[in-house]
Formats: sequence, C-alpha cells, structure tokens
Amino acid sequence: DAYLYYKLYKKLKQDDLEYNVGLSFKSDLGENNIINLKSEIKKWLTEKINVFGLYKHEYYNKQEDFQFKVGLGVKLWN
Repeated sequence: DAYLYYKLYKKLKQDDLEYNVGLSFKSDLGENNIINLKSEIKKWLTEKINVFGLYKHEYYNKQEDFQFKVGLGVKLWN
C-alpha cells in the first residue's frame, strides 16, 4: 500500500515570545486523508515559566475537530 506523509514546521523566537506553527498531511492516496494544523504562542515570564495559547485543527476525510488551550507551562530541564 502506498502512503504519503508531509510535515512543515516553523519555530520563531523574539525576546520573550516564542511562536510555533506546524502543518502536516497524511494520505493513503485513496479515501483516507488527514490534515493537521497546530499553532502555539508562548510568553516567557521567567527562564522556566511561560503562559501559552494553543490552537489545533484536524481534518479527517470530511470531518473536522479543533481545540483551544490556554495554560501555564513550566520548563523542567534545560
């Protein structure tokens, strides 16, 4: 069975802001196709603590699902 997978990911940083965006496409070259879009922004409050917003959208054939998250992150390792 043939299978196609493509992923594009970009990470940008400026001062205490970090922006990540990703796009992926998976297909069996038939009826099953999955497209994922993910976007995240982080504001670093200290070297190890950040607040973030996350948006994730997934298309699976003709169905779709999305999520929004806002939270507090802690970096455990360097």
